[in-house]
Amino acid sequence: MQMLRIRICLTLALCMLVLQLGACKNKKDIGSMSDDELVALELDDSLSPAEKERQIAARRAILDRIRQTKDGDAAIAQAMSEAHDLLSESSWQALQQSQQNWTNHLRGTEINRLVAEGVPAADAFGRTAAERADWISLHTSWALLVDLPGEIGGYYHAEDGRTLEIYEMPDTRINLVWRDSKRSISVTATGKYENKTALLHAENEDVTLVRLICTEPGKVTILATDDMRSAQQKMAVSIAEGVFVRYNTGEIDVFAP
Repeated sequence: MQMLRIRICLTLALCMLVLQLGACKNKKDIGSMSDDELVALELDDSLSPAEKERQIAARRAILDRIRQTKDGDAAIAQAMSEAHDLLSESSWQALQQSQQNWTNHLRGTEINRLVAEGVPAADAFGRTAAERADWISLHTSWALLVDLPGEIGGYYHAEDGRTLEIYEMPDTRINLVWRDSKRSISVTATGKYENKTALLHAENEDVTLVRLICTEPGKVTILATDDMRSAQQKMAVSIAEGVFVRYNTGEIDVFAP
């Protein structure tokens, strides 16, 4: 219901703006005008300078909100198109089902959450769409890691719910991303993978932070180095260390809510 009200408000705002602008006698096509031209178009000469400024601000706010919504929906469409080109048929069907569920049931909930946090309703609509596009792209990456893991690459998990993404790059390099959903935090590292082990460091730094050991196919052990411990990165150590097991195809639906 909240989402429907926001859509109606945006539509009414657009209609009001179009009616205001469409009443002008300027021969230039409205669709070819810049934002600055649109917001200043056909201002009532009887208005005081302060009143004109307020009307211009109101028009600009309407245009900004409409653009946010359009940009957010376009980002979702782009993310879905890219996912369609990359995913297996089964993963693509899972994403489609997830997206339909989000559109019909979860989008409004997320908008309401942002509004409760103080985000203006019209802005929350566009922001939610942008966040969803990012979600689709990230989870598409997870699906690819599950379906096409590589030698060491893949989507891993620890017993406590932490996850680990290992991306195989050229020249035996691997990029790692740890995530802990309970604390909404992530840690990244990179390094060379050779002889079933890797010494990993932060990007653009040489200090080794963790050591990865592939103990058996689909299973890695990660240990923090003394340098990482001495750097007072206790939070990062607690996220990175441990035993992680790779998800196999069919063991997880990465597109589940």
